[in-house]
Amino acid sequence: MAAKLIALTVDNLPRLVTPSQGALVVMFSASWCLPCRKMTPVFLQLVDALPDLALYGAVDMAVSPTIAQRCGIRAVPSIEVFRKDVLATVIAGQVSLDDLKARVLQAIAN
Repeated sequence: MAAKLIALTVDNLPRLVTPSQGALVVMFSASWCLPCRKMTPVFLQLVDALPDLALYGAVDMAVSPTIAQRCGIRAVPSIEVFRKDVLATVIAGQVSLDDLKARVLQAIAN
């Protein structure tokens, strides 16, 4: 389950958001955030449903607030979708799996 989920850090995130990289989908959450705890299983289902679509990463803002600041995250949960080295979309708040899949697929296809 969610074998491709990468714990992102200040050091490894820049290496994953590059023109040579395909897609990267990152969930920003915080351990103290109730909507984040509800959204985490949905994100993990996305990872399991579309394992070959992208690399998937997670950032706990309580542990790594610097990454969230660098990425412009203002609220959690938020999911950023990068296509190569470009931010394609931000999905903020709690969404259903179907909505998340559709929005991620659209962001990567465009």
